Amino acid sequence: NLADLKAVAQAGLRFKGNQGDDVVRRISDTLTIKGEEETQNGQTTSSFSSAAGNIKVETNTAKDGLEIKLSDTLKNMKAFETKEEGDKKSTLNSDGLTVVNKNGSNKDKSATYGADNIMLEDKKTGNKATITAESLTFADNVAQNQQNPMPKAVLNKNGLTVTGANGEIKIDGENGIITVPDIKPTTSESAVVNKKYVDTLQRQTDQKLGNLEHKLDMSNKELRAGVAQAVAQANLPVNILPGKSTLSLATGNYMGTQAFAVGYSRVSDNGKLSVKFSLGHGDKKTSVGAGIGYSW
Repeated sequence: NLADLKAVAQAGLRFKGNQGDDVVRRISDTLTIKGEEETQNGQTTSSFSSAAGNIKVETNTAKDGLEIKLSDTLKNMKAFETKEEGDKKSTLNSDGLTVVNKNGSNKDKSATYGADNIMLEDKKTGNKATITAESLTFADNVAQNQQNPMPKAVLNKNGLTVTGANGEIKIDGENGIITVPDIKPTTSESAVVNKKYVDTLQRQTDQKLGNLEHKLDMSNKELRAGVAQAVAQANLPVNILPGKSTLSLATGNYMGTQAFAVGYSRVSDNGKLSVKFSLGHGDKKTSVGAGIGYSW
């Protein structure tokens, strides 16, 4: 009858969750069923998007209710993000797993594990390490370019390459060669030099030694020429007769160098005064000499 219908309407329906508490709603009332909403600064966010195929509603074993079940193999998920606790937060998406630690100074330290690489980064110090299947790289966060060659080290199957502001050092694992950049005048005394630098020094040294050898050779030739001319001039015959003149010619040799000399000598009529002149020439060098004597 009408009274019974009214009583049923007033009694309403009872709903229970996992905690077992009753939620009663009259037939004419609205029952709100919703998931927990994310809030930021006290405001509800609306960035929700669903992933199909992960939640299923089934009748329970007792046949007296429904159960909402979450699949143990989630799919169609874009990302997983943990709640930030102690300045730490983790995110899993198609790029890989990223773990961030702000370390209380808003300077993130992060680790990203992806299919292409594993990257460890410290934004406070500017350091970054990247591991791939081909190499291990240590570098600053600053972009690498030829105009701004920030320090970087790369280790791979071919060897180790260390790049700095003054060039790069490379250890060739295949050929066993260590390559280092050219040094500057301001480079530390403890720096390692390359073959090019050593070869340049060798050429400069050889050139200086060659110049020195040439100068010594020229000095030696001049010395031999001078001695040969002295020998020739010493062997010039001189006049010993009063009032007579003598023109003489002589030659000399010293260590293979030949020289010639020509001389003139005269004694005065009274035999007290004598003069002598000589000219020597050898190996394109010329020498002259003169002398005067008085006898009593």
